[in-house]
Amino acid sequence: MTIVSLVSTILVVVASILATVCAALLAPIIYNLYALPTHFAEHTSSHPASPYTAPRYDLSPNEINAFRRDGLLVLRDVMPANLVEKLVVAGDDLMDIPVRHCEMTKFTTPPIFHGYERYCGRASLVHDYLRDVALTSPLTHVAAQLIGVGKDEPLRSLADVFMAGIDLPRRWHSDYLAFQKASKTRDGVGCRDGLVFWMPLEKSYETKSGMLFLNGTSRMFEDEFAHESSEARSLIPFRKWIRSLDKTEYYAPELELGDAIVFDQCTVHATSGINTEGLLRRAFQLRFLRNAVDYVRDSEDTGIIPGPPQHPRPGVTMPQVWPTTLEEEDAIRAAGPIIFSRSDWTQRMTKSPVFALFTSSMALKTRLFGDAGELNDEPERAFDDVVETSFTGVKGND
Repeated sequence: MTIVSLVSTILVVVASILATVCAALLAPIIYNLYALPTHFAEHTSSHPASPYTAPRYDLSPNEINAFRRDGLLVLRDVMPANLVEKLVVAGDDLMDIPVRHCEMTKFTTPPIFHGYERYCGRASLVHDYLRDVALTSPLTHVAAQLIGVGKDEPLRSLADVFMAGIDLPRRWHSDYLAFQKASKTRDGVGCRDGLVFWMPLEKSYETKSGMLFLNGTSRMFEDEFAHESSEARSLIPFRKWIRSLDKTEYYAPELELGDAIVFDQCTVHATSGINTEGLLRRAFQLRFLRNAVDYVRDSEDTGIIPGPPQHPRPGVTMPQVWPTTLEEEDAIRAAGPIIFSRSDWTQRMTKSPVFALFTSSMALKTRLFGDAGELNDEPERAFDDVVETSFTGVKGND
């Protein structure tokens, strides 16, 4: 065999390997874009009257004080029966019917969600029952009290998320950076400006991939970044602070269907990473933000993760919910589900090519080998390295 023929053979083999890898990375994205339905058509409902005012749910002073001390609060049996029923029906739909919107949000949000059997960001845009939960639950009034907004000060729904799986990876994090992409206020930290309400669709506890929380980390976060609040919005110091925390003692609440736990954007939390009975864990969460813009901001410090597409009309994908909804925003969702085109999703992925390659690789890795999370922290360190290299061009030593 001549040198030329040997080189040609090697090039053919390399090209074949690269083509196989590219096909494996792109196959699920192509399938999602071209083979799946765009929304959930079976269970529909009329849009709530507009403008809509959320029902009241008055908290006691003790509950408000406990939240401000711990950064979290458990609300027992807080959801009305009709919304609990809609939540369960919608959860069954999301498990049974993969749709384009839901499957593609995995590729525009943190790669941890590739370890979930089902994940759907802003599910209320494509399922009417989850829209009803997001707009008509008393959690909006609870959020207004815990954030401390005035009677006429607006709150917006930053996002809602459906998550389900059995062997879910443990990764300690807070949601602060996600909130900052839509926050007007850039002075100070402002932990209580953004809240997350987490609701299980069946009983949730530690050994069933339940939620874990580090009590008091909200105050610790504010203390850590009080003098340099801009660093709180930068991925590298943000990640280093979370990794420095002692995580041996945590709070693991037991929650039932109809309960909710609310925590602020700075509170560090994780799934347990333990499911001794091999049971499915499903949950839906709502996010509220004060001082919000009506679109998600792209910025240098939080822009590595592109997020899902946004509607061209401001406010439609992040509607105002307090003190009332807005008629001009309601009208667009009332006309039907918000459906993003294939090109919308493609543009979001190509906005950050490094992240697109990384998340597609993590999707392939998770399909083949699963995701052990922080019980084996090598994937977590790999993500830190991608983040640091993207911003500085240099991989850190720690």
